[in-house]
Formats: sequence, C-alpha cells, structure tokens
Amino acid sequence: MISNLDSMGIVKVVNDPRYGKFYFQPIEERVARIIGNSMRRVLLSSLPGASVYYVKIDGVLHEFSTIPGVEEDVTQIVLNLKKLRFRVFSDRNKTLHLCVKGIGQVTCADIQADSEIEVLNPSLHIATLTEKDATLSMEIGVTTGTRYICADKYTELEGQVNIIPIDSYFSPVEKVCYEVKKLDSIAIANTSLIIEIWTDGSLMPNEALSRGAKILSDYLNHFTGLKSGLQKVQKADSIQSQGSMPSLDIKIEDLNLSVRALNCLKRASIETLAELIHEKESELMSIRNFGRKSMTEVIEKLREFGLSLKPEDD
Repeated sequence: MISNLDSMGIVKVVNDPRYGKFYFQPIEERVARIIGNSMRRVLLSSLPGASVYYVKIDGVLHEFSTIPGVEEDVTQIVLNLKKLRFRVFSDRNKTLHLCVKGIGQVTCADIQADSEIEVLNPSLHIATLTEKDATLSMEIGVTTGTRYICADKYTELEGQVNIIPIDSYFSPVEKVCYEVKKLDSIAIANTSLIIEIWTDGSLMPNEALSRGAKILSDYLNHFTGLKSGLQKVQKADSIQSQGSMPSLDIKIEDLNLSVRALNCLKRASIETLAELIHEKESELMSIRNFGRKSMTEVIEKLREFGLSLKPEDD
C-alpha cells in the first residue's frame, strides 16, 4: 500500500542557475528508487534545448581544411563550436555571424547575436589568429531539438556549398544524480529521495525538475483511466474495422514524427491531421528545414491512416 501522499513534499536545498539539489520526503524506498531512476532518464533525454547544427566559414570547403593565419584547423574549430550553449527565446532556427581580424584570441563573445538568442558561454575559445592580416569569418546555424542528432541526419544541408553540418547535443541538463537515504523514522515511508541536477544555464534546475515531472505525468496519465481507455480502444478498433476514417482532429504531436519534422510543421502553423492533409507536397517542401527525409516520413505516416497529401494539380 502506498503511504499518504499528502505528507510528502519537496524541500529545495540549492537552486543556482546551473546546479540544484532537492529532497523529496518522506517516501517509501522502493518508490523513491523508481522515481529517481525515471526522473534521471527523462531529464537527460527529453528536455528541449538549442545547439549549433552547421557552420559556414569563408574560404573553407570542408572540415579537413586549414585557414591561413589561424592556429587551429577547421576540425578543431568545429569541436569548439559544438560546446556552444544558448538560451533561445524563439522556436525559429537562428543564424549567427562572427568576423574577427588581426592577431588574438577568438571567443564566443565575438559572436553577433540578436535579442532572440543568448550565448551562455561567451568565454569559450574558438580559435587563435596568429597573423596581423588573418581573418576568421563564419556563419553559425542554431536549431532546437531534444536528445542528440548526428550531422548526417541534417539532410536539408546536403549539396549546400561550403556548409559543414555539425553533430548537435540539445539537452540543457548536463548531469543528474539521485540518492536514496533512510530517515530517522519507523514509518513505512521513512526514506528521502535526493536529486541533484546540473544544467548548462539555459534552464534553472527547478524548472528542469518540473518539466521532467510533467513529461512523466503526461505519460502516466494514460494509465489512470485504463478500463475506460480500453473500452475506447475496442470501440475505435470496431469502427476502424468497419472502414471508417480516423479522426482528423488528431494533433500532429500524437503522430510520433521526428523532432525535426514536428518542429517544421508547427512552425508552419500545421496543428492537426486535417490541416496536414490539406497541404501539397510542394507547400511542405517550401517550409524552412523541411527536407526530403521529413517528407518521406510524413507520407509514410499518412499512409498508415489511409490518407495522403493534397494532389499538386488541385
């Protein structure tokens, strides 16, 4: 039997911009371990963030090049750029610029940013210029997402001249630890769950904890009305077997599309299945960052429902 939930509470011990430590007590030990492990996995894998996804450097054709008057080769510069962290105030992709001339250190503080994006580690080293007539000029692409995306997944960048795709790590949470400790109590709920969270500064630890809990809660809520839910599924299966069409009011978030495809569709104000099937293929391809791979994914998903995009000749 689960102990009285009303007696449980969270005590915020530390909540700095990049580190937080929280006690959740009193709680049963077995439940504490389940929650601690689940929260750790969600916090590290499911929170959205921003990351560099390409760079375009003047005079550079590929990442194995060198730049006259620059100590680091392009491969090292790319590795440095991968460490860039941002706080973004828009769901649009951002393009940043950097241009430095003459002898000296090039850091992220030299990046020109607007009001919709903030560079969180301006002291990060990018390159060293060793000659007075040396110039380092580049365009840096920033996108949002979750988890980790390999450079070769950005198919929309293929064929673009001088563009170097970059692996992207989006999670704003850098590290999570949890510990289960006994309290001085003889009650069944005699344990404290301690969760420590380290972030990149784009998200406060308490915000990360709250969002992670919301993600878990949203999933678990599907089980709270399991009996009625099963009846609905059985009814839906019956209707489907009779040849009825699926509900066109389905949100595109529920179609299990990739993060990139979902973000592109939402950017184009496409919110439901009904709105999606009224789009032509050419209209979807005109959405920024919506590439052929995303198109194939959408077409295959619609095919599962027995649907298709609007014909081009309509």
